[in-house]
Amino acid sequence: MTKMKSLTTIFICLALASCVNVSKSGYYWGTYSQTYYQLLKDPTEKNIEAHKSSLHEIIKISKERQLRVAPGINAELAFMLSKDNEGIPESLYAQELKLYTESKIFIERLNNKKK
Repeated sequence: MTKMKSLTTIFICLALASCVNVSKSGYYWGTYSQTYYQLLKDPTEKNIEAHKSSLHEIIKISKERQLRVAPGINAELAFMLSKDNEGIPESLYAQELKLYTESKIFIERLNNKKK
């Protein structure tokens, strides 16, 4: 019986640990808060790249876990990529609009800024 309780406790701890970065509304945020804070505090190339990497990870893991990507993540990554002349990531803007149709004006403004 003690072995069963131990296994149950371990299982519950693992299940809870896997949900740590998922908000109550069901979005995976990963290290967004930490990397964004560092970017604001010290906007070095290293921190910019770390934040971009965090955004890529959020999108990837959200898809793997079949979660909806949090609002603004696709648009923020697209804007950052377009500022660095890494191409115009229209697919990211399109994905943001598909998930959040109410962001149309915001996306149009971002597109106007890059021109």
